[in-house]
Amino acid sequence: SANNGNYIQFGVSTLGLVPTQLSFATQRSSTGFNNNELLFSLDGGQSFTSVGFFTPPTTFALQTFNLATLAALQNQPEVVFRILLNGASSATGTNRIDNLLVTGDPLSVPVPEPMSVLLLGAGLLGVARTVRRRSRDGGHR
Repeated sequence: SANNGNYIQFGVSTLGLVPTQLSFATQRSSTGFNNNELLFSLDGGQSFTSVGFFTPPTTFALQTFNLATLAALQNQPEVVFRILLNGASSATGTNRIDNLLVTGDPLSVPVPEPMSVLLLGAGLLGVARTVRRRSRDGGHR
């Protein structure tokens, strides 16, 4: 119980990604931390936002958090995650975390609208005509 309020912390880069999920296997002893909270920070750990609470079981089980709705996590050079530990009833209580995984999808690249592509093509065609005309005239106008 002396360690209530302590935490496990790690950072990941989400540059070019839309994070979709954080998952890990977790387990606690019967006197271990049974009131845990997942938080994230975008300012190097100065301030945190809660993602949600969880209670680890006494046998290993998968814990997952949906990150897809947290737009702030997209395309960040560093996202700090913190698992805040509380609820231990003994100084000998333990918690275990294994196979921690943050998954994501690539950021989508906007597809230009057809009119923009047409204008770009017309501009390039005009440049090509001018270059061709100048090379035919020996570089004189």
